[in-house]
Parts: sequence; C-alpha cells; structure tokens
Amino acid sequence: ERGHLQPARQQMQGQRGDRILWLDEKRAVEQYGLTALAESISCLRSLAHVLGSSYNQYRASQAFAAPAALSPQPMAMATSYPAHGHGYALHKDNMWNQDQSRYVNSRRFTTILYANSKAWNAAKDGGVLRIYPGTEGASSLSQDLQARVVSVEPFGGRLVIFDSCLWHEVQPALRNRRALTMWIDDDLRKTGNGQ
Repeated sequence: ERGHLQPARQQMQGQRGDRILWLDEKRAVEQYGLTALAESISCLRSLAHVLGSSYNQYRASQAFAAPAALSPQPMAMATSYPAHGHGYALHKDNMWNQDQSRYVNSRRFTTILYANSKAWNAAKDGGVLRIYPGTEGASSLSQDLQARVVSVEPFGGRLVIFDSCLWHEVQPALRNRRALTMWIDDDLRKTGNGQ
C-alpha cells in the first residue's frame, strides 16, 4: 500500500492527511493485479447510468429545461487514512462560482465505497464522514446548517452517494481507513450551463 499511494496535495497545510492513488479498471488489474478493485471501480462507474434517469425526472419536476447527461470521471481515487488521527477538513467537491456564473468543475455526485472492516466502531476508530444537507448554495456553515449533520460510519462495503456541492469532512481516523471515490459529472456543468 505505502509504495503506491502518495500523499494528497493540499491547498492548505493540514487540510487532509490521506494518501491517494488515481486509477481505472485497466491500471488496477495490469499494474497492481487487483481484480476486486477493478470490479469496484466498474460498479461505481455504472452508477452514472443508474442515477441518470432519476436525476432527470427530478430536473423535470424542478422545471429545468435541458436534461442532463451524467458520466463517470475516467479515474477513481483510492484513499487510505493512516491510523494517526488524520482526516480531511471541511470542504466541497464542487461549488458555484458567483463571479464567473458557473460551477468550479463538472462534478455532480460524489460516490464513495468503503473498504474497511464491517466491525468499524466510530467511538473507537473515528474516521466518520460528516455531510451537511442543505448546504449546496452555502459559502460557509452557519450553526443552523451545522446542526443538520449526517454522520456516516465507514463500514466495509458501504456505498455513499451525495451531491458534490454539499459541505462534508472526514473526522480523524484512529484506525487505517480506506475508501474508493468516483465523481459523476453532469455534462451540462462542463459547458457552464448546468444548474
């Protein structure tokens, strides 16, 4: 693990403590011999198709004119947080840039598949994902918004899907914590027109 995963780049010192590896199915098998990882990446990739129909029904109910085309990003991100109290500070995977009247990137959904023990104990192991619903348009977190937190324990095999524009964070892990993340893009956001 340590020979392949690299420390994640940080915008600010102390923002995140994970080690990461970007890969697709081919690289997982050919370079690392990890067939199960390749199958997990394929599973996450297929979510773009599964979510597409429901997402467009939602868009139609909200009177959005154009249907969206969801597509998975080409690479997944394998992460490992060492058991030394490392986490990932509060952040968004995408946000609206008011000055440019467009999204910062094309990410629509964040999908995470955990590869930890099913016996994860948040009180003892830490590493909880904290998601703040209703914060898509918030530039910061008020106390009211913080009170809405949803805490997700990273049990092995658990799949989490959430809006990439939500504030979220990873609490410090006291046990090795592993996950596979793939972002699903909204192709309208690539052109700057998606809402």
